[in-house]
Amino acid sequence: NAKMHKVKIIIGFDKATIIVEDFTEPMDEDHFLERVQLLSDGKMISEKLLKAGDSPKINFDISSFSVKQLQGLKARVYCNQHGVFES
Repeated sequence: NAKMHKVKIIIGFDKATIIVEDFTEPMDEDHFLERVQLLSDGKMISEKLLKAGDSPKINFDISSFSVKQLQGLKARVYCNQHGVFES
């Protein structure tokens, strides 16, 4: 049974917050996000590498992104146990 993670993206004035459900706070050694990417038009425009002990709520500074980049912004996350999920 493949576990499905729900990925939410909340866009604020100057930051985007990615929230991935089903993770402890902080993430533990057995189950954590390895990386989180912001995508615009299917292309990665920002990325953060994560490890156990980090929070599953990830903030990205989006103040320098264009309006075009922010339209249709998506998040892609890589779980060490369950693979890739997108918002």
